[in-house]
Amino acid sequence: MIGKKIIKFESLDSTSDYLNQLHNKLEDGTLCLAFEQTKGRGRRENIWVSPKGNLYFSFIKKQVFNREDIFHETIRVSISIVELLEKYDVKAMIKYPNDILASNKKIAGILIETKGLKNVEETIVGIGININQKDFHNLNNKATSLAILKEQEYEIEEFLNEFIQIYNRIDDMLSAYNEYIQKSLIIGKDLVYKGENYKIESVLPNGDIVIKNENNNINIRSNEIDFRHLYSE
Repeated sequence: MIGKKIIKFESLDSTSDYLNQLHNKLEDGTLCLAFEQTKGRGRRENIWVSPKGNLYFSFIKKQVFNREDIFHETIRVSISIVELLEKYDVKAMIKYPNDILASNKKIAGILIETKGLKNVEETIVGIGININQKDFHNLNNKATSLAILKEQEYEIEEFLNEFIQIYNRIDDMLSAYNEYIQKSLIIGKDLVYKGENYKIESVLPNGDIVIKNENNNINIRSNEIDFRHLYSE
């Protein structure tokens, strides 16, 4: 369960950094919300521009589990965001590995960080969802928001509470995984791997990608390929 305790800030450097700094003192499920981030982070330390008007939050989980199961959290969070947006009549799709798209533009991003060596001992999940922002400047062709799509503004904390309810309801990972596959944009994409042409057949529950051609059917890890060209069309 997440969200039993929520720590709020008008402005913060990064909600994930805040939880990282205080992780030893925080109880399982603690959530940090900021109405603005000055140093928001995305995957591979990319900057997540975080002005007021959108939803930025992170939560900490202290369950211990095998590292092979870490992608389960990506599945659960991704499906929670997709289902939440669907409540507002916005069709969303999952852009592997960590973005959510609506109308072929980014509307949400996910960053998952872990602690522990052999097993995962703590997980910090950072989420940004574009809610009320109407101008993304030089990213207008790549990003969108709920306000742009539905032509109205929304209450940030109400949106967060709905996310928490959806997330906490998901306990059947097989059902969540099947929904994830149905909403995945990467399946069916063409890929060149080690000089050969492949088609992406599926994403496994551990996050590996299944690729296939007439000669081979193999699994590859997400860090073995660059995804940028797969979504360029």
